[in-house]
Amino acid sequence: MKNKLITLAGALALAAVLGKFYAVPAFAQVRAALMQDRDSKPRNYYQTYNLSCGYAVNICSTDLPTVPAGKRLVIEHISGEADTSGLNDLYRVSLWVKNQYASAYLEFGSANVTPNSLYARPFNQAVFATFDAGQTPQVTLQTTGTGGFAWQAVICGYLVDIP
Repeated sequence: MKNKLITLAGALALAAVLGKFYAVPAFAQVRAALMQDRDSKPRNYYQTYNLSCGYAVNICSTDLPTVPAGKRLVIEHISGEADTSGLNDLYRVSLWVKNQYASAYLEFGSANVTPNSLYARPFNQAVFATFDAGQTPQVTLQTTGTGGFAWQAVICGYLVDIP
């Protein structure tokens, strides 16, 4: 009987020692971690309305706000319309990093005649363009015609925190 009692006491002591060192990490793994989705698109939505240069000749560039420090801008969609005086005047619609390189060239649709005798060329395209902190995105329209043109656009995307 004494042997069984000593064996039971030793087993309990061993369980207590093992529980002391292994129970805390086991419980820590079970606890749920609190997390926050900081890069979610709805939390950091970015949209600009009615970008335009008014009435220009040959080229028109509009700067978007400079990307703030610690952020990255992801542009996913651009839509708009260019109104030109000639049927085939619109040459290029592009998204640039100002004074550097093109991020995207946009396709545009066939021209429709507007009530004021201009030719409206719509563009509506999904893109994937990123701009880092300090960079200035720029939308540029170019024409081949000698007549002027007007345009407007809406740009959608989101900002991401960069550690």
